[in-house]
Amino acid sequence: MNTKNKVLSLSLCAAFGAAFVLSSAVLPSVPAVFAETNSLQTAIDGAQSGGTVKLTENCAEAVTVAQDDNIVLDLNGFEISATLTNNGTLKIVDSVGTGAFRLTSNTSGVVSAIVNNGGLTFDGATVEATGTGNQTDIRGITNNSDAAVSFLSGDISVISSGGYFGNAIFNAAGGTVEEISGGTLTSQISNTNVKLNSVAINNSGTIKDILGGKITSENNGNGGTGNYAVAIRNNNGGVIESISGGELYGCTDNGSEVAYAIFNQSGGTIKEISGGKLTGEKKEGGIEWAFGIRNEGNIQLISGGQIVARISHTSSSGGPNAIALCNDGTVGNVTGGTFFAASSSVNGGTYAIRTRAEGHSITISGGAYYVGKGTEFIRNESPAVTNYAQRYSLSAASRNGYAYAIPDGGRYEENVEAGTAATYDASGEQLKEYVLVDVNGSAASIGSDGYATIDQAIAAAEAGDTVTVERDTTGFTVPEGKDVTVDLNGCEVTGSVVNNGKLKIVDSVGTGGCTSPRRRKGPIRSSPTTVRSSGMQRAGSTARATPHRRTASTTMWAPCSRWRGDFCVPSRSELAGRTPSSTTAPRPSTAECSRPWHSTPEMQATLSASPMPEAASARSTAARSTHSPRGSRRETWSVARRASVRRVQAV
Repeated sequence: MNTKNKVLSLSLCAAFGAAFVLSSAVLPSVPAVFAETNSLQTAIDGAQSGGTVKLTENCAEAVTVAQDDNIVLDLNGFEISATLTNNGTLKIVDSVGTGAFRLTSNTSGVVSAIVNNGGLTFDGATVEATGTGNQTDIRGITNNSDAAVSFLSGDISVISSGGYFGNAIFNAAGGTVEEISGGTLTSQISNTNVKLNSVAINNSGTIKDILGGKITSENNGNGGTGNYAVAIRNNNGGVIESISGGELYGCTDNGSEVAYAIFNQSGGTIKEISGGKLTGEKKEGGIEWAFGIRNEGNIQLISGGQIVARISHTSSSGGPNAIALCNDGTVGNVTGGTFFAASSSVNGGTYAIRTRAEGHSITISGGAYYVGKGTEFIRNESPAVTNYAQRYSLSAASRNGYAYAIPDGGRYEENVEAGTAATYDASGEQLKEYVLVDVNGSAASIGSDGYATIDQAIAAAEAGDTVTVERDTTGFTVPEGKDVTVDLNGCEVTGSVVNNGKLKIVDSVGTGGCTSPRRRKGPIRSSPTTVRSSGMQRAGSTARATPHRRTASTTMWAPCSRWRGDFCVPSRSELAGRTPSSTTAPRPSTAECSRPWHSTPEMQATLSASPMPEAASARSTAARSTHSPRGSRRETWSVARRASVRRVQAV
């Protein structure tokens, strides 16, 4: 048989309880010895250049990709629980989505899931590495000198639960990170007694571009002033060429460590920050500080992005400062970017930029600046100097609390609702646009990522994500094509909720609710409902025992003017094209409101979704409700009005 055009499917590695498939759409003939191999190493050694090695069972053997090899390794939903060393050209993928490198080690010294000495592309797989020993330096990827790695998507999570630390990526001197454009990179010290640093990316080489993704470091230890959590530590000799997107987050929550998004150490260089969100947050009480960026080296240009420092605890211990950019080195030019510093602690200060010590300087010709305490946006500690470009100065604070660097005769405009601002020169020409950080803190979040509005969180959400409401805020809209759950989290949402996609509303705390801005005491007259959708289903909880009401503008049943519990809200498109099943629809009684509202026999039997006929719509608009005093109510019903409420589908 001619094997040139045959797809190879070879079961391998039986001795290890694992199997692999060599596959390619078109491969040349292969010696018969490959059909008898029983290890992943032999499969990799025998793979054709550009071919794919695909796992079909879990494997526990350490393997090496040789210098001349050029292959794709597809985890195919299975696990490798040993170190893979790449000396050639390797792409790691997972076509199924559940595959992973999973390592747990108590060995002293460096333990890596992947050691790269060649060219590595990581695209869609997972690494979960846990160090349990007192001296276990646990790593996701160790990228050695003269090696290059591109992280396109996937997840690397490193947890140090013993007595030491680890990195999601360790980039050695001479190593190159070509790009980080998606996925998540996380490191965590989970042992509360450890006094060490948590570093997600430890860079002594070159990082060319950070375009996207999430880089997070969390330190639960108790190390004191000398220890910290940092998303990226750029060491002496390290170079970061560009940060144009993504999210960098450093967080401490056990009282004693410092939090940074970036720690640019002495001798480190950052060429440009033009985008992304860089946040350092101190969550629990203590005397230590939070920094968006701490710079001891050289930052050549900041032209955009959000640089944020937060003290989220309310402890009165010490005097913790929140500093968006702490400049203990040199910053060439700041031409843009949002610098935000806020603190909930009664002590300590907030500074958008602080420069200190002799020989340290910064030049400003742009930027939006916010401090939660006082009016000292930019602090110089003599003999440090902050220079403004010719004719530039800092404006007075806006009503929203921001000050802007603008030229003589210039101005700024803020759109508080959208969370944006722009600056203009004296001729009216726009200079810069800014994405502001909400001064009240995030209104909503997805995981650890905060958003100024629920709408912004929904826009960033992927299918199946849960958007958690973080504080009382206004209504929101779910665009067509979005599938999202909104957790009220005990908060109040006031105003219209418009669903054009797929929406479920829950309340994990039990005290949250959605409230109409037109809420009245006593009987509620017909008015636009809080959720504008052609239908709504109540899911999994008990309603308040209050009368339902009809709506004038959306012609659907809705619970009173305030909801509690969980709701699924079908979109208009889901309910289009259906016809009424009855011309009469009895109104649910007050007593029935204690049951899931869509489950009443009358609703199940008679209500279906359909657009209301034009004539019926006109008659419905003409109909008016009348109310008797305090609690009792009677209404004039028409066939057209009853038909209008049948637009709700009991799902």
